[in-house]
Amino acid sequence: MMTKLRKNMTIIFIIVILSFVLFIFLDWGRNLAFSNNPTTGNFIGRVNKTKITSEQLNREFLNLRKNYLENSGKNSLTPDIETQLEEEAFNQLVTKIIFDDIIKKYKYNVYSEEIFDVLYNIPPEMVKNDQRFYKDGKFDFQLYKQIINDPNNNEFKMNYYKQIEENLPKVKIQTDLVSGVKVQNDEISRLIKLNLTKVQVEYVVVPTVLDVPPTVLDDEAKTYFEKKKYLFEDNNVILSYIQIMKESSNEDILNAKENIEGLRNDILNGNLTFEKAAELYSDDYGSSSNGGYLGYFKRGKMVKEFEDAAFELKSGQISKPVKTAYGWHLIKVEDVKKDSISARHILIKTFPSYETLNGILNRANNILNRIKDLGFEKTAELESLKVYSTLPFDPDEGFIKEFDNPNKILNFVKNAKQGDISKVIELNDRFVIVRIDKKSISKYPEFEAVKEQVKDYMLEKKKKILSALGLLNMVKKIKDGKISLEKFAKDNKLIYHKTALQSISEKLPDVDNQYQFFGALFAAQKDDIYYLTGSKNGYIFRVLKMEEPAVEKVQESYSQYLKSLHQSKQESIIREWMNSLRKKYIVNDYR
Repeated sequence: MMTKLRKNMTIIFIIVILSFVLFIFLDWGRNLAFSNNPTTGNFIGRVNKTKITSEQLNREFLNLRKNYLENSGKNSLTPDIETQLEEEAFNQLVTKIIFDDIIKKYKYNVYSEEIFDVLYNIPPEMVKNDQRFYKDGKFDFQLYKQIINDPNNNEFKMNYYKQIEENLPKVKIQTDLVSGVKVQNDEISRLIKLNLTKVQVEYVVVPTVLDVPPTVLDDEAKTYFEKKKYLFEDNNVILSYIQIMKESSNEDILNAKENIEGLRNDILNGNLTFEKAAELYSDDYGSSSNGGYLGYFKRGKMVKEFEDAAFELKSGQISKPVKTAYGWHLIKVEDVKKDSISARHILIKTFPSYETLNGILNRANNILNRIKDLGFEKTAELESLKVYSTLPFDPDEGFIKEFDNPNKILNFVKNAKQGDISKVIELNDRFVIVRIDKKSISKYPEFEAVKEQVKDYMLEKKKKILSALGLLNMVKKIKDGKISLEKFAKDNKLIYHKTALQSISEKLPDVDNQYQFFGALFAAQKDDIYYLTGSKNGYIFRVLKMEEPAVEKVQESYSQYLKSLHQSKQESIIREWMNSLRKKYIVNDYR
């Protein structure tokens, strides 16, 4: 029984009950700011004063590579996967250094009795999912203990012992962090009501247009600023960037086609089954583990090229290679009904080769050289490239909405000034050239620097107050005149809506803030008329019908919402803690 376990000893068993917390730990390094300081010897990174060597990174990468190949059934890595594994290897080294320091500093020690307690009472996931350990539908702990105490299984036992020894301090840390999280019954009730109650409402959309726009004087703004200075801390960056995507060449596409044609020949010649080929080689990881099975589908559910080819096949037939935006497919139809089919497929994605990537990089470097001579916008125009802009972001938060993995860009931002242009930066799916359009890092700004921002903020507040007064007068007119909302809207050329019974998950037309609007609906009395101010529009509304969930539905959903709310609070605490760690641990990436 233990042969399979010994064969897969490289799998890291998850022993942490709060698995989402562990995930945040492991991914933490991705959101750090990095530095471009020159390195010495073979050091490729640093966490505070602790150095990371190229040997450490290579060892971690090879371990991840081995795990990936063993568990995916593949023979090689694509360039994208290789880049992802290298980033993950660096992140895991960073995480380990940080946690080792925390464990040492706060004495999160573990003892052999604790480790054995976990070892005997919390089996690895792999074992827990093995039906051979079950008797009468329950996990057989006696059998599990008997097997791990067998001298022939000492290798498994020692490996699992070491994994628990490494992870248990992290469990203690996260347990301490979230131990005080409490969820009150009324919080759960509100959440269930918000999500499960259905409401029918009629409402009029009233644009916020003021006859006499408000004004804000300089002295008025300065007085407000002195009282509310914390609202205007200016700590954000805006970037412009050009991107050159890592797109496959025609040769790459033909190579992928050759690969899938070879697979088709192997299947037709009986060298392997379609199901096994999908399991081993398909790049559609959602279906590959199930032999490429897609289930039954009708026309209109798949992309056109795939669908056209699939519906031409008879039961048992295998298509020729089919090209879609996702790559090359082989399709096998298993059953044909009147208007639907069930099918399996194999997907071979087209990845840019090393030669293709090198050519794209050379083009990006040539564009960079032209930027130095002609400027950012002019070069983009000549190269038929679009100039994109980011939303404002705080570099200390380690997050840029437009980029999945912004570390290298944050590295540039950290060490550059406004107006600077980066070198060519390689990301997972593209090369980018970045310009800093705004870099304002000031904890306590001067009034003159943010005067217009203060005025805009105050103007918005004044507009909302004046809008509320206008809406209040309209509500009074409707009530006094006993006018229907529909007629009021028609007389004043305003937009009117009357909904069906619907929940918060269904979009309300012409409503800016869905949650704010639903919150107001739940606070309202049926058939009375109310108003609500918004950023662009105000609303006059009346609740026509409210259908609260049945008691059985509430009881059925209680544990689900309790778990969801509890987890949400835990995640919030963890994120706050992670933000505090970012200020204590400076990570430099010299790669």
